[in-house]
Amino acid sequence: MWSKRLLSKRLWRYYLRSAERMIKLFRIINITFLLGSTTVILVLISLFTPLFSQAIVYLFTLLPLPSLPSAALSSPPTAYVVLGGGLTNDHDNQIILNSYSLNRARTAASAYHDLPLPIVLSGAEAPWLGQWLIEHGIDADKRKCQYEYLRKCAFYRQTYSTASCVSHY
Repeated sequence: MWSKRLLSKRLWRYYLRSAERMIKLFRIINITFLLGSTTVILVLISLFTPLFSQAIVYLFTLLPLPSLPSAALSSPPTAYVVLGGGLTNDHDNQIILNSYSLNRARTAASAYHDLPLPIVLSGAEAPWLGQWLIEHGIDADKRKCQYEYLRKCAFYRQTYSTASCVSHY
């Protein structure tokens, strides 16, 4: 009698342990399935991204454009702002403007020759942009280097914690 009870308890424990193992296995399979299906969905979406982007662009073309006040459209430009596009190294390992910055500098120089307005240079590339503009006939007094201005603002903010830096451009 005791041996039958011991045997049934052992079998019952064995079945319980097996059931626990199966539950753990099913959880692992479920997590793997969820991660796998999510990955497949993301891959499919990335393959059709141009299709989705074209649909979004089409929807944006259907939206009306916001109206601008007439004063904003009729006011003349007051300055050219050239944002830096990056730097690179040449064959002699000298730092030079990359193609993006160079195209922006050329465009600013062309616009300046058509209508001479102050040129505001921005970004870490500002000194190189300024040098390029000087080399191509833009007066130094017509350029305002925002990079230098921002560096001075940072210095004054560190030196005088209560001072505020106001633009004079």
